[in-house]
Amino acid sequence: EGDAALVIDPAITLTDVDGSTLTGATVTITNLSDGANEILGVTLSGGITIASNPGGVLTLTGNATLSEYETVLDKVRRQAPFVTLDLPHAWSPWVRQTLLSADQVVLTVTPDLASLRNAKNLFDLVTSARPNDEPPKVVINMAGMPKRPEIPVKDFAEALGTQPALVLPFEPQLFGKAANNGQMITELDAKSKAAEGFGHLAGLVSGRVAPLPRKRSFIGKLFGG
Repeated sequence: EGDAALVIDPAITLTDVDGSTLTGATVTITNLSDGANEILGVTLSGGITIASNPGGVLTLTGNATLSEYETVLDKVRRQAPFVTLDLPHAWSPWVRQTLLSADQVVLTVTPDLASLRNAKNLFDLVTSARPNDEPPKVVINMAGMPKRPEIPVKDFAEALGTQPALVLPFEPQLFGKAANNGQMITELDAKSKAAEGFGHLAGLVSGRVAPLPRKRSFIGKLFGG
């Protein structure tokens, strides 16, 4: 139990990230026992409250110290086989510590120069601090957005020093509808290329599928081939 804590896609916003308190965090639990939602026996501290949403997403809110949030997250980790943490774009000692202590790290980027610089810095930090661990997996998101200058996937991979685990094409209708409906991509369209990609990535991160062979097809490109 609790043998895998994953860090994926910097997305949530924290206040006073250089201080000693947080105002919220987002945690996603996978492999739920009933396939939908699971009640976790977590005793909260410091005024932290948990709201459970479909898909195993737990939203933690409340002004509390970093150690109080860590206490809650540790309890969640002990009761779930896989835990995914959304980390903020803003840098802080807590973010660094959480990032480097994860079993697996996934960097979600867009194919532009600013994102490449940030991804390169994070990739080098993680690989140098954890030389004996598996390097971060890279997901390139919103590839092929019209009228936006972007770095080709091949050049992005060469600059970063690793092939992406997944390349997600720009699909505003699919992702927009899922967001508006409050649905997961797999719930909305389980046969979509994005749903297939997410399933493949989950398998890679959990160690439950073998990497796909490199090939010059659309599916190969989707998975970084």
